[in-house]
Amino acid sequence: MFFACKDNGHRYKFDEATENNFACPKCGESLEYQDNSNIIIELKQMMKKNDQA
Repeated sequence: MFFACKDNGHRYKFDEATENNFACPKCGESLEYQDNSNIIIELKQMMKKNDQA
């Protein structure tokens, strides 16, 4: 589970986000949950294609 800063795009793991009260330690902006499900699906498809090659 990742959280990202809207301003600078830095990503943080859940542990890091909670330690910083869901604020970016670099700029202080709020961190937002980042849904990685599409990225995971794409990576699995790429791995499947590579296995077939």
